Amino acid sequence: MVLSELTTVRSGAPVSRAALVARLAREYPSTWVYHLEDVVGASPEMLAQTEDGRVFSRVLAGTRPVAEGAELSEQDRRTFRGDAKERSEHAFAVDSVVDRLVDVALDVTVSPEPFVLRLPGLEHLASDVSASLLRGVTSLDVAARLHPSAAVSGTPREAADEIIARLEPRDRGGYASPVGWMNARGDGQWAIALRMAHLVDDRTVALQAGGGLVAASDPVSEHAEVLAKNRPMLRALRGGTAGTGNGPVKR
Repeated sequence: MVLSELTTVRSGAPVSRAALVARLAREYPSTWVYHLEDVVGASPEMLAQTEDGRVFSRVLAGTRPVAEGAELSEQDRRTFRGDAKERSEHAFAVDSVVDRLVDVALDVTVSPEPFVLRLPGLEHLASDVSASLLRGVTSLDVAARLHPSAAVSGTPREAADEIIARLEPRDRGGYASPVGWMNARGDGQWAIALRMAHLVDDRTVALQAGGGLVAASDPVSEHAEVLAKNRPMLRALRGGTAGTGNGPVKR
């Protein structure tokens, strides 16, 4: 299952939403940057992308934090790819997508082996899933079917959702929800709202991130993973306040 943590920060100057979005897009070009009402972020995970009768989904589960500007060594990356705990967490997430796609698609294929997706400050185990859509199925239909995947909730979904509702002190709001667009033909892109923040008011921002828990999880390591996932928004906040462009951020 996946529990999330909420961290509230205060800016010394009013937060510019436009500056936040621009900075995220500039510093994290391989992500899907979004801003909808009070939620802004830069997601690395595509829940459902459809085009010409095909659907694509990228599953991320299993994470290694790295120092800013650094990356894992080849030896550490091999260890990461072979780690039993990380592979187990990743397999749960992939299976949840594959199992739910069978109702809306045919000929589901998955990456033969998880690959390592490198992002600033983090490296993830990733798998790409693709399939042929059944006639009349839209990208929104697929997103509704897949959400929430085991990568942001858990498996079995119903049991995980019950535990999350009991242990997390507030509603998740826009965290980990589908965010994207769809055209008149039903094709579109729906990312998962991760690496995100809730804009509470013009100086208050609530960062939210989660970590997957399996039998071999270590609480300290999972908390460190959550902190690493908050770095993109913290960096954007430090450089994206109105007026000075470099207002202080306090937790």
